[in-house]
Amino acid sequence: MHPIDKKIFTRLIRLLRKNRRSVSPSEIVDVVEMIDPVLGSPEADKPGTISGGGPRDGRTPDKAAGKPAVSEPGRKTRNDERVLGSPEVGDADLDAAVSEQRQAADNQNEGPGVVVADGAEDLTGAERKSTMLRTVSVRQSELAKHESNLPDAPSFNIVANARLWRRDQGNLNYSGEVAKLYRDVFTPTRPKRAYKDFSGRRDMIESIIQAVEEERTHVVLLGEKGIGKTSLANIVGECAKEAGYLVARVTCSADLTFEHLMRSILEQFSNRIAEAPVGDLLQKRLGASDLIDLMEDDAFDVPSAIRVFQKLAENQAIVLIDDFERIECNDFKVKIAELMEILSDQGAWLSLLIFGRGARAVDILPDAFETVPNVTWLKLQPMKEEECSHAIRRGAASVGIRFDEPVVDALVSLSQGVPSALQWLCLLSIRRATQRYASDVELQDLAEIVGLAANKVDPKLSACYDDLCGARRGQSIDDTLYLAVRTPADSNGIFSTESMSHISFDAIGRSMVELPLHKALSRLSKNGGEQPAVLEKMQASGGTCYRFVDPTMRSIVMMKNVGRLADMPDSLIEKADNIELLPSPGAA
Repeated sequence: MHPIDKKIFTRLIRLLRKNRRSVSPSEIVDVVEMIDPVLGSPEADKPGTISGGGPRDGRTPDKAAGKPAVSEPGRKTRNDERVLGSPEVGDADLDAAVSEQRQAADNQNEGPGVVVADGAEDLTGAERKSTMLRTVSVRQSELAKHESNLPDAPSFNIVANARLWRRDQGNLNYSGEVAKLYRDVFTPTRPKRAYKDFSGRRDMIESIIQAVEEERTHVVLLGEKGIGKTSLANIVGECAKEAGYLVARVTCSADLTFEHLMRSILEQFSNRIAEAPVGDLLQKRLGASDLIDLMEDDAFDVPSAIRVFQKLAENQAIVLIDDFERIECNDFKVKIAELMEILSDQGAWLSLLIFGRGARAVDILPDAFETVPNVTWLKLQPMKEEECSHAIRRGAASVGIRFDEPVVDALVSLSQGVPSALQWLCLLSIRRATQRYASDVELQDLAEIVGLAANKVDPKLSACYDDLCGARRGQSIDDTLYLAVRTPADSNGIFSTESMSHISFDAIGRSMVELPLHKALSRLSKNGGEQPAVLEKMQASGGTCYRFVDPTMRSIVMMKNVGRLADMPDSLIEKADNIELLPSPGAA
């Protein structure tokens, strides 16, 4: 027991056991204050005091301050105190003491007076005296008070691995299931792996198939970041496997060596042969169940690789080499070029498909590739408008979400055919719609996430645009970039200044004469310090032409100028930067 509580109860017991003929109401009040303190008193918050009562040592305020207790009529001081005897304590005295204490507290605006137990007003005198012994707790758990104010613990909305854990299907919520669908359909952070999730690029896939199957050539495909190279490589590999090809897929890294490359290729070929219905016959004809065993003296060089590939003369095979630009060793690249040349000279049924990030072949390939025969060079361009529309509608149908027609048109215009931009815009706009428990994506959903999407697509390009145009919009640089995006370009993204002058008034509301176009184009096409060039200047038969160094910048420019699109709510765009896009909400 706490020392203060012990002192209170000790004094109370002494008062009840001793006999005394008369009891002063003030003395009863002293005991009541010690047992049931007055609530709301300012003294309750002071250190060393009982809530609503006097000092911690149990003394009255006068005694605690060193002052002698004042004698009242009919009351003894502490020096000659006689202890109370309960038989002589009358109900009238008790009622008078309680009433007196309550009246004093009300007069001082300190609270409702003496706190008694619930229902004490209806008790008899003996029962009320017994009730006085029930002290009010003055200690509360701060931890319990803190935890009672905490929000619910965060939880995932998507029920993952439902088949594995046999979750109750009745607990699935609408928005969580929608999120599970659209995260698999719109995947800006990872490439597509199955053709059922892939849209567009049919002409490019057919060109690769024709080069491999009919022309028996190797393929070098170039493209910028986010343009869909890896997704295309996955789909081509899937189509080849379905056709019965031996397929090997290798993703390059900076420390990749020719030995590591050959080991990975031969291991994948061996696994593919073992899975075939006549795999045992093929292994018997090759003379080994593992093609790595055919490498003589473990010499992983070009001649050894050629000898192994010659044994696969009756089996068509392709090797997909992705992210070729990551290879830093120039000798390794020269070996790849040598391997491609010898395979072409011998007429082997093995084609190498190289995918790399770059605008030109010289960005990722050495000069040795210039002399390699039988190579098909392809440049992956942004998607066409009809391909973008098809990808949007196909993905929406898979998710169960519908895009309004104005939203589809805006998505096509804002993405500029860049797959990663299109995926981000669709993903974020659907998430915004599900936050308001809607199954239709409207323009307001798109308008509120455009600013966030620009930073998601490419933070560096978004910051580059802000640095070029500054805080103020509608200036020469801003108008020039927007005009460059709106100008019709050829399949390689090249546009002329003459074409820009034809659409100048319709695109930006003023003619070329009013816009210092050539000065702005010159600034955008030069590398100035830390600021990289946005446009590339080139000469053509029709005059001076330009192209965007990175096609993704076209999408960034459109998203930064989203207010120029028709029917786009300007009020929502202005506060779009303050939108906090959370994960999907709870059950609808």
